[in-house]
Amino acid sequence: MDEPTFAVRASLASRETTYRLTDEAVEWASDKGHGRLPLAQIAQVRLYAMPRTTMPMLGGATLTPGFQQCVVTGRRGSGLKVVSSHFLGVGSFEDRSAAFQPFIRSLVAQTAAANPRARFVQGAPSAVWSLWLGAMIVCLLCGAFGLAVMVEGFRLGIATHWVDVLLGGLFVAVCGVNARSMWRLVVRARGRRVTPEALA
Repeated sequence: MDEPTFAVRASLASRETTYRLTDEAVEWASDKGHGRLPLAQIAQVRLYAMPRTTMPMLGGATLTPGFQQCVVTGRRGSGLKVVSSHFLGVGSFEDRSAAFQPFIRSLVAQTAAANPRARFVQGAPSAVWSLWLGAMIVCLLCGAFGLAVMVEGFRLGIATHWVDVLLGGLFVAVCGVNARSMWRLVVRARGRRVTPEALA
């Protein structure tokens, strides 16, 4: 049976890396070097989705696409990250989920068999989740500020303060949409321990 493999370039700063899963370890190699992590020494496998980010000022250009990320941590803290999106160039990415998903399923299954004490987690790390929560709170505060400006404009008279009403309404609309998106992300992305079958 062929050994599962997966190749990807995560970002501009990285090199294309090939990951290979053997009976005993997960290995990786690029033109920068190579590494190996025995399956029996894997302490945790975490899988979560990263949202797509765009730049509205550049016509909605994609900075990073939505992608899956798998973080494998060894007992001594070392490990590796594998993503499903392949970097082709600035603003250009290739979705390699079709190859990523079966590779991760095999990795999870073989890790569970080699180390029954390994943890399997679905959802973002606490630091990433807290960052998203903070962004949602900022959106809510900005929306509240916009609402206050809009209400004050109405109170003083829309005929002379229509700019305040317009800008306040714009703040409320933009921040409201972003806060709603962030709320969905915060709810869905919170890390939780799962079974290997649920993660795969």
